[in-house]
Amino acid sequence: MGDQSRSIDRTLKNPEFTEVHIITLPEELPVTEALELANTLKVEFGIISKIYLNRVFPLSELDLNLMTESEKELFLEIIKNQNLAKNKLTELGFEVININFIPELDSSKLIKNISSQLQDVSKLLTSEKS
Repeated sequence: MGDQSRSIDRTLKNPEFTEVHIITLPEELPVTEALELANTLKVEFGIISKIYLNRVFPLSELDLNLMTESEKELFLEIIKNQNLAKNKLTELGFEVININFIPELDSSKLIKNISSQLQDVSKLLTSEKS
C-alpha cells in the first residue's frame, strides 16, 4: 500500500502529469477561497494552479452608454468588483484567465459559446507552453 501511495503522490506533484485549474467567480469571497485552495495546493503538494474568473462581463464604454442610469450603476459596481478580483490575483502572482458571461438560454447555443471560449483559452495555454 505504501508504494502505491508514494506513486500517486509523485504523479500528483509532477507538472508533466498534473495541472490544477481553479475556477472562481470575480467576487471577494470566492476569490479568497480560491486563493486559500491555491496556497494549500502549493504548500502541501508543490502544485502551481491556474485561476479562471468565471462569469466576467466584458463591457465596453459603448455598452455602458447604451444603458439606463440604474443599469449602468449596477454594471459599474460589477466591473469594479471584477477588477478588484483580478488585481488581487495578479498582485499575488497568478495568471488570471477570464471566462466571459454568456447571456444565452438556449442550451445548444450556450454549449457552443462555452466550447468556443474554452478552445480559445486552450490555444492560449498551449502557446504559452511552447
